[in-house]
Parts: sequence; structure tokens; C-alpha cells
Amino acid sequence: MNSSEQKIILKGQEAIDLWLQGKDAWNAWVEKHPIADVSFTEVDFSEEREKTKTGTISFDGFIFPEGNVYFVGSQFGDGKVTFSNTQFGDGDVSFRASQFGKGDVLFKEVQFGIGSITFADVQFDTGTLNFETNNFSHGNIDFRSLKFGNVDVILFNSQFGIGEISFESAQFGGGCVAFIYIQFNDGNINFDSTKFGGDFYIKDSVFGVGDITFSGAKFKEKANFMGVFFGTGKCDFQNTKFIDDLRFSNVKQIENVTQFNFRYASFERSVFLPETQFNCVLDLTNTKFSNQITLHKLECTLKRKAKYWWSGWFKKAIDPEDAARFRRLKEIAENNKDHERALAFHADEKRAKRWYEYGLLASLLDGVYSFVSNYGQSILRPTLGLILTIALFTSIHIYNTEGYQILNAFEFTLANSLPFLGSAKAIASESMKNLYTENIPSWVNISTFIQGGITFILLFFIGLGLRNRFRI
Repeated sequence: MNSSEQKIILKGQEAIDLWLQGKDAWNAWVEKHPIADVSFTEVDFSEEREKTKTGTISFDGFIFPEGNVYFVGSQFGDGKVTFSNTQFGDGDVSFRASQFGKGDVLFKEVQFGIGSITFADVQFDTGTLNFETNNFSHGNIDFRSLKFGNVDVILFNSQFGIGEISFESAQFGGGCVAFIYIQFNDGNINFDSTKFGGDFYIKDSVFGVGDITFSGAKFKEKANFMGVFFGTGKCDFQNTKFIDDLRFSNVKQIENVTQFNFRYASFERSVFLPETQFNCVLDLTNTKFSNQITLHKLECTLKRKAKYWWSGWFKKAIDPEDAARFRRLKEIAENNKDHERALAFHADEKRAKRWYEYGLLASLLDGVYSFVSNYGQSILRPTLGLILTIALFTSIHIYNTEGYQILNAFEFTLANSLPFLGSAKAIASESMKNLYTENIPSWVNISTFIQGGITFILLFFIGLGLRNRFRI
């Protein structure tokens, strides 16, 4: 087509008449006019049903030209509507503000070209809306402000291209909403402020790179995420209301999620969270639970970075709000009497506070506390530290005495390490006389004080670890 030629637009009664002639006549016209826009804007198809042989509004097997396709404001009335096996060319496809009556609406094995797809403000009455085995090419898909009656909405075995998908402020009625075997490509998926009146399922589906948001959504029935492969991005359920169960089961690659947010959410029934390792800190701050929630197998990774470019030893949390997140997880674990998880969350809370809420000295002491005993969770670390301390000071005394008096050096060091034992002072005094037969060097007293301080701290951590381990 030359630039001076006007683009062909098939619309109005001409488009209706060609459609009524059937698939073969339509496709023959498209073959002669491969580039054209098609417009059924504000067409009332309910008046055309009686002119069809089956009483069905059917675009089954229709091929559309390269160009934009409009069903904006169309009225389909009561009865079946099918776009199965339809092929759309590259261009925008819009059903904005169209209305479907009572009956099934089928989009099976549809091929969409490159361009945006719009179902915003569409209304469905009752029946089933079925998107099955469809191929969505690159482009944004807009389902915002959809309104459903008692309609089952099923997206099955379909693949989306790169682009945003939005169900923002959609209102689903009492029917089931199911995404099964769906391949989402890169792009954000938005369910903000969406209301689900029936069960919601995302099953055996794969998400690409992008954020998944349900902020402000409301689930009246069960919400299920089963066998889902998560992509890289945020998963946001902030201020969401779950009236029935929320269940995550057999989810995969959840380590790809950079933020998992349930802040301000409310849960009226049971919650089954993924039993896996999160690569972020699960945010349950300011949440409301009506039933008990179990966090026994929940593990979250605190992301930290070097405080100074020259040292990886001094690390600080990337997000200072992680401290509040761990504090909330600790609170839930304590309410469940899960001391093990409460200790683990408490430890990460203190790590997240380091260099933010603590000053230099307090942060350094906190780092030592973490290294030596993992905040009272480890018995092995301080025990090994005690053994190494005894071995070190024993070696010092052996090296600085004549005759390499190994036994006396060990007895002297061990007795100084256990001063609370009744015979320890006598043993230490006798061993010292045997080690240093003449004048006792001044450094011996200093090393004794240092050793005593170190072993006291290590023994305290061992006792703390035993107390935490066997706490009832």
C-alpha cells in the first residue's frame, strides 16, 4: 500500500454482512485485503443471532487481517459466543466495554498477533469464560474493571508474550477463577483491588521476570497456588483480605522472589505458607490472623552488604525494615511455642539491626556474639572455642617453661578455666609452683586474667546454648 493510499477499514453493516456470510467468505476477503482494520464497535450481535444457523455468535476459524480489531461497546446478548481457532494479525484487539449475556464465551486455540489486547470494563453475566490453548504474542493485556456474574473463568494451557497483564479492580462473581498450565513471560501481573467471589487457583504455571501484585485484593473463597514456578520479581499481597484458606503447595523457585509482602493483610481462616527457603524476608508485619500459623520450616535469607568497601567482615542489612519483619516472625513463632524458630528469627533480627540501631561498639559486640555462639543457638561453637583457648594457653606455658612440662601446663590452664570447682584453686596453685619454680613472671598473672575472662564468656555461651536447646 502506498503512503498516499488510505488504510482499509471494514466496519459497520459491511462488516456484519461479511461476517454473516461465514468463515470462508470472510477469509477470502482477508486474503485479498491482508492489511486492514476491522471494527464491530457498538454492534448489537443479539439482533443478528436469529440470522445465524446455530444461534451462536461465532468467529470460529476466522482469520483477521494485519491491523486493529475493535469490538468496543459490542452487545453479544444471551447465548453462546465463540472465537475458537480464530487468528488475529499484528495489531491491537479491543473488546473494551462490551457486554456478554447468559451463556458460554469461548476463546480456544486463538492466535493473537503483536499488539495490546483489551477486555477492560467488559461485563459477563453467567456461564463459562474459557481461554484455552491460546498463544498471546508480545503486548500488554488489559482486563481491568471486568465484571462477572456467576461465571467460571478458566485460562488453560496458554502462553503469554512479553508485556503487562492487568486485572486491576476486576470483580469476579461466585464462579471459579483458574489459571492452569499457563506460561507467563516477562512483565508485571496486576490483581490490585480485585475481588474474587469464588475459588481462585493458579496451578502448574510458570511466571517470568516481573512483579505479581494482589495489593488490596479480596478473596471470598479459597486461594490456591499449587505447583507454581516463580520468576524474578516481587510478590505483593499487601492489604489483601483472605476470608477463606490461603494455600501454597509444591511451589518452585521461590528463591527468585525478591520480596514477599503480606503487610496489613488479614486472614480469617488457615494459612499454609511455602515450606522452603526464601531469598528475602517474608513480611507479615501488621497482619491479622484468626487461626494459628505454623512457621516451623520457614527460613528467610537476610540480605547484607559490606559496610566498608575494604572489608566483608563488617556487614549491614540492605533493607533496615528487615528487622521489623523478623521481629514479627519471632512473635508468631513465640505464640506457637516454637522456640527454635523464635531463636533463629531473633538472631536475624539482631543482625538486621546491626549498624542501624546499634552504635559502633554495640555493633562490634553484637558481631562477636553472633560469631561465637550464633546468638545462643550454637553449643558447638563456644565448646570448640573453649577447647582452642585451653590448648592455646597450655602451649604458651609449655613454651615458656623448662622441660616442656605438658601435664603441669595442662592442669594449670584447665584449673584456671574452671575456677568454680572446689579443688581448682589448689590444683592451679600446685601446678604453678611446678611450672615456675623460681619467681613467677608478671605476664603469667596477666595471661591468667585474660584466659579466665575468655573461658568465663565461653562457658556462659555453652550454658546459654544448653538452656535454649532444652527449653520446654
